This record gives sequence, C-alpha cells and structure tokens, in this order.
Amino acid sequence: MSQNIESILLFLGTRTRELREYSHLSQEELAEKADLSLSLISKLERGQSTNITLSAILNITQALNIDLVDFLNDQPVQQLELQQLNYALKTLNHAEQKTAVHMFLEIINFKKED
Repeated sequence: MSQNIESILLFLGTRTRELREYSHLSQEELAEKADLSLSLISKLERGQSTNITLSAILNITQALNIDLVDFLNDQPVQQLELQQLNYALKTLNHAEQKTAVHMFLEIINFKKED
C-alpha cells in the first residue's frame, strides 16, 4: 500500500475516533447510528480499513451530525458543536432557518442578561 493511502486511512481513522469520543459515543453506538459494522469502525479507527467506502464515511458523518467537508477539514474537535449546529440549520428551509437563528439569539441574549 502506498504511503499516501496509508496517511489518508490514518487520518480518517484518527478523525473518526476524535469526533466519536467528543460526541461521547462508543464504537458500538457509532456503528449502530451509522448502520455499519463494529468491525469496520474498529478497523477504521486503527487505520486498517483498506476497504472503506465514501458511502461509509458519509454514514459516519451523518451519524455525527456534521458535513463531510467539516469531517475532512481537520478543525479542532472543540468546534464540533458549531459544525453540528451548521449541519442542523442546513436541513431547514429558509423560513425555518430564520426562526431557529432568531430563537437561538434570543436564548443567548437572555443568558447574557442573567
């Protein structure tokens, strides 16, 4: 296997483990949410899954409630909440997005007044 492929597999595995742990999910829970086998998740996290598919990665990102771009972006996992919020907002139509943002800002302003 070429060094490039090994590096990519290692990155995918490390990123999956970081985001899974930050989301307080076990490998079993992620596998179930992503409709994948525990064995695949385990091998992926160890950088040993040479047969990982784009479909499987998309299942993982959906289970973690983040976009594929955010998954591949290698930003610190501490930004996961913002990525998840952005992902959730993208699932809404424009009117629903405006309402959700307005409600969110109201909550923040209410907390600031306390």
